[in-house]
Amino acid sequence: MRDHKDESGNKRGFKFGEVLGEKTDEELKEMLKSLYADERKLSYQRRLIHGRIDILKEELVRRLKQKLERGEAIAEEEAMIIELDKASK
Repeated sequence: MRDHKDESGNKRGFKFGEVLGEKTDEELKEMLKSLYADERKLSYQRRLIHGRIDILKEELVRRLKQKLERGEAIAEEEAMIIELDKASK
């Protein structure tokens, strides 16, 4: 059984393996509220990470396109990155 911990590693006061039937309605509501709060925080972090990934991909594609414009050779893997970028738009 694992303790549920929030993003800072603090225990939330319950284990997923414990008997939920022994909890009061109020305790269950608090547990659910806590998990929803964790989910919102994780979702926000995920959106931030995906935004950063998009920025890095755009920069890489921009640089690869510049190489092509200068007549420089690019690796097959790099050409695939450009093609995937075109397909995603």
